[in-house]
Amino acid sequence: MLCAGVAPTGKVLGIDISRAHVERARQLVRERGLQDAVAVEVADLRSDLPVEEASCDVVWMADVLYPDAVGDSEVVVSRLSRLLKPGGAMAIFYGNWLRPMYLPGYARLEHLICAARETVYARERHWQGQTHPERALGWLQRAGLVSCRPEIFPAVHRQPLPEEVRSYITAVSLGTHYARAVETCGEEVGMKREDVELWRRLSDPRHHDFILDQPDYYCLAAALLVLGFRPE
Repeated sequence: MLCAGVAPTGKVLGIDISRAHVERARQLVRERGLQDAVAVEVADLRSDLPVEEASCDVVWMADVLYPDAVGDSEVVVSRLSRLLKPGGAMAIFYGNWLRPMYLPGYARLEHLICAARETVYARERHWQGQTHPERALGWLQRAGLVSCRPEIFPAVHRQPLPEEVRSYITAVSLGTHYARAVETCGEEVGMKREDVELWRRLSDPRHHDFILDQPDYYCLAAALLVLGFRPE
């Protein structure tokens, strides 16, 4: 996607703190014959990057700026904004997995499960107010960027579900994230025994009430993209 956006003469520099991830990305670059357009380097967003100031048309970050990973996200945004050329754009993307809809028709149950997830996260991560990724718009504004705006991109899947979507929802969304929330904090947020029993029926692929087997099933998740531009 980024290569298509800068074609035919632009360059893409990808960075990651994980050497293993960088090596895998380099392998994909070679496999797809993109060596002339893409470079991938090991770097840490908490430090200065090997990039000259005012040299980038776009700075793109996807599911990267979390306080427990980079420290003060606002400081990182301010530093990265200096890499933009006048008129250049900064884009911060989050999958926004905090508020999906995987249990259509069971809003109360899903709200309780999401509250349990937030309770789990509150114990592990200190994201609240201005440090929360949902406040990324303010990070851009305080970095001096202009024309800042949020955009929402809904992802909707309906029957027949693609196999990779069905597998992911079953194993990860329901089987891992939701299941952990119910087990760890369900009772704390007000889930009763009958709520847990209903959850187990809806989330168990072996049960005849498994929600992904319902012929009118659909699910919704919303991704967040926040944009800002360096003044001309």
